[in-house]
Amino acid sequence: IPIIRERVDRGELDAPLRALGIRAVAARRNAADVPWLLARVVMHTKWLRRMRLAPKSPEMLASLGALAAYWPNEAIAKPAIALAAKSRDADIRQAASGQRMSQVMAAVQEDGER
Repeated sequence: IPIIRERVDRGELDAPLRALGIRAVAARRNAADVPWLLARVVMHTKWLRRMRLAPKSPEMLASLGALAAYWPNEAIAKPAIALAAKSRDADIRQAASGQRMSQVMAAVQEDGER
């Protein structure tokens, strides 16, 4: 997991592989990864340091989906998930619901059991 995080952070992988790496990190469900995921979902404006969503990308959607699926009640994740749930973008709203990530992880677990 630390190697995956480093490679994602350095941008050594293309966008779909970074998103897959983010999902792999999130799948271990370690609360210590929440700030790392959150950094891909939100930014703070220079003026008044308000929180806003990061630009939509596969990495942002994967991180948001993981936060919504695994840590929806985590105090530091709640504001980002709520902000994303109000987005005009349907992909962002879907990721904020956590449904997509839950479906992906259920399919992965089902494949692993076969």
